[in-house]
Amino acid sequence: LDKYCDDMVEKNIFSVINGKTLAFDFNKKIDWELLGILIVALLIHSETTIKYKINTLLCKMLQKQRVILNDIQYIDITLYEQLNKLTHEDDIDSQNIYYTANEDELVVGGKTMKVNENNLLDYIDKRVNYEVMKYREKIVLIRKGIYGFIPEKDILIFTGDEFYQIINRMA
Repeated sequence: LDKYCDDMVEKNIFSVINGKTLAFDFNKKIDWELLGILIVALLIHSETTIKYKINTLLCKMLQKQRVILNDIQYIDITLYEQLNKLTHEDDIDSQNIYYTANEDELVVGGKTMKVNENNLLDYIDKRVNYEVMKYREKIVLIRKGIYGFIPEKDILIFTGDEFYQIINRMA
């Protein structure tokens, strides 16, 4: 498992955050179903110690759990830092931010709906969800790899945080 992860890090498909946690570049072309099988291997080989951790974002997405701002640092650190900075701004109204991401509206009428102090957290939540939805197809493939060995109902009994702890117990 370490060799596979090392190879993926070397090819810049996985990156390592904080020395141990894997972040995935969902824009790279790899066998995402195989990543699901790797996760099953982590679950089955409880006596095996690996040097990497699977990040909380992936665990939450696999568990169909709500993703929060802190989780997106594993797919876009720049966006994470920008959105996090907004939560500390005193004058959001002067920022001229609208309910859009790139040219897409996050809500109907988003191009004319200005973000302000009262709706900032809603905007961040919708923006995080928008970013995560870009990777939906790849998450479906990872789930397919997992569910080929472990029934979905047996995996979904856990929260994203519990699933994270189970997978990473050995890292």
